[in-house]
Amino acid sequence: MSEKVFFVSNNQKVCGILEEPSQEKRIVLLIHGHGSDKNGKSILALAHALKEVEINSFRIDLKGNGESDGKFEDQTLSSWVQDTKDAIAYLKNRGYTTIDLFGSSAGGTVAMITALSEKIRLLGLKAPPSDYPAQIRDRYSKEHFEQWKEKGIAFYKVRNGVNLYERFEFYEDAKKHDLYKNAKLITAKTLLVHGTIDTVIKIDQSKELAKHIPDCRFIMLEGADHALCINNDNTKYLTLFVDFFSN
Repeated sequence: MSEKVFFVSNNQKVCGILEEPSQEKRIVLLIHGHGSDKNGKSILALAHALKEVEINSFRIDLKGNGESDGKFEDQTLSSWVQDTKDAIAYLKNRGYTTIDLFGSSAGGTVAMITALSEKIRLLGLKAPPSDYPAQIRDRYSKEHFEQWKEKGIAFYKVRNGVNLYERFEFYEDAKKHDLYKNAKLITAKTLLVHGTIDTVIKIDQSKELAKHIPDCRFIMLEGADHALCINNDNTKYLTLFVDFFSN
């Protein structure tokens, strides 16, 4: 019931894990956050929770992450949106007729942009940066930001002992996606959840975003961090999204 597969996006291989506990032709596509992968804690936990209630899921490594091709520093939101669209096409080719979409953090941004042009039934968003340029500027000091702009590349984080870098093109590309303006075009029924003690993405971004998505349930999860854990417990997070995708 669990299968590792590869599909092609922009002439590069993208890896994904299919969990198919049901023969029903609907599935939830799971998109990880920035600098994570398909086996990140929150994505993996949700995939397993969906499997327990016999809901199919497909979690992928966006290019430059995990087992997919490409360099991390060469990616942008737009390239990851293309990965997601190609994942949807792959699932349709396998016979899936109903595709739901879930995005964690930056994966939520990718999911929202994708939902602007793809037919998505249910859209689950976990603490997404909806104003990504502002989130990036908040992350860096003014001096660091100017150095990044001048040099064209900057250190982002260490993942599994490997230094990850971001090109300034990532920021420039992010400015192309005005989600406060475009969210009104999202037709999917949406669940947006953000923790009240999130120190990575400001909850004010989700407060504003919720005003613009037509069919949106917004939950401010009291005492939850960016991972939507409450005292290191992710039970509430999993219950909210499993119930949402079950209905």
